[in-house]
Amino acid sequence: MGTVSRLRQGLPQGGTLEPQEWERRHAALVWFLWLSVIALPIYSVVAGFNAFHTLLHVAPQAALAVIASMPRFGQKARSIACSLGLLTTAAVMVHISGGLIEMHFAFFVIILLLTLYEEWLVFLVAVAYVLLHHGVLGMIDPQAVFNRAEQFNEPWKWAAIHAAFVAAAGLYAVALDP
Repeated sequence: MGTVSRLRQGLPQGGTLEPQEWERRHAALVWFLWLSVIALPIYSVVAGFNAFHTLLHVAPQAALAVIASMPRFGQKARSIACSLGLLTTAAVMVHISGGLIEMHFAFFVIILLLTLYEEWLVFLVAVAYVLLHHGVLGMIDPQAVFNRAEQFNEPWKWAAIHAAFVAAAGLYAVALDP
């Protein structure tokens, strides 16, 4: 058995939850997403951002929370919308806090919460999200993502390192899941 096959077997295959259990877990994650849609503007204003900047921060999460809340989109689309919304919340918290390293742990908390879906696609989305977010924003405004000079000069390298940490956290969380 090849390395890729072993790795795939270690990932949650998805679709293993009973519909009622999936809905229960999804409802909890969507509730958490809506809570962040309410709390994030407060945090943004307290941090000194103006209303327009605050709206730019919250609008994506609100749109994703709406999609995640609508059953007509199906389980995969709703879980991806909720995952992206929660990951975006963590990214915005890092930005608003001025790149405080402690806020990066929000990503890891979100990854652990997303294991409730028992879906490998959610982990791939999380890793891709961190890689693209940190890489692109690291090129545009490195201080919003990174806090060390060597990171400012090589944003894609450090984006890949951060994404690897997210992947490791996701795999670790999967290993803990019975």
